[in-house]
Amino acid sequence: MILSLLQDSSFITTMRQTILSLLQPAFPSPFVTVAMCCAIVAVCGLGDHLLVKTYSIKQSSRLLRALIDNSSHALIGGLSWAVVEGPALFTGSRAWLHCVLCTAIASAVDVDHFLASGTFRLEKALKLRGRPPFHNTGLLVLAVIVCWGLRGWHRSFSLLALMLLVGGLSHQLRDGHRRGLWVLPHGSSPPLSAGVYRGLIVLLALCARLLYCRGWGMAMEDVGGREKYYHRPTEMV
Repeated sequence: MILSLLQDSSFITTMRQTILSLLQPAFPSPFVTVAMCCAIVAVCGLGDHLLVKTYSIKQSSRLLRALIDNSSHALIGGLSWAVVEGPALFTGSRAWLHCVLCTAIASAVDVDHFLASGTFRLEKALKLRGRPPFHNTGLLVLAVIVCWGLRGWHRSFSLLALMLLVGGLSHQLRDGHRRGLWVLPHGSSPPLSAGVYRGLIVLLALCARLLYCRGWGMAMEDVGGREKYYHRPTEMV
């Protein structure tokens, strides 16, 4: 049956048109999208390289390694949201503010190290027996679902849900390179290879862009035969 469908030219044409109808409105500037995705991969690689270098230098401090690691998480989160905003980056400051918010979310995930240790001392925060709660992918999914459920009270929660997904999951995927993904109650997955976790972060950003254009904070209208992107008046900011 599958072979017969693949041999059916009308089926292939219909599928191609369907895919194009989804992708073309969401990615009107492919060059910008590709450039942002390449930037994400580059930051992932640079951050990993710098961490390896600092671990090999005995004099390097825990503070330096923590700053490199968290800065990489933050920048990856911001670049991922830049993919989500797409052309809106060139039309106003609100899109940039959203990038800053997603950057902050990606960075803030590491706050749970201090919450779990009960102290602001970096040495103790980095020597926890287990992984702190904000690094649990199951908890992140629950938070996203809760925010999505609250969109009826205020539709800005749908935007917050997507920001939590992009900022939080990009952080967890990068951490998964060393420890795997932690999903309670099933435990942790095997560590993700560098290529896999970087590819998943890029895929996350692209999928989030599609969701964004389908109603999670952005809408489209037809203006004179051309599709125009605009932000909903009920945005978070």
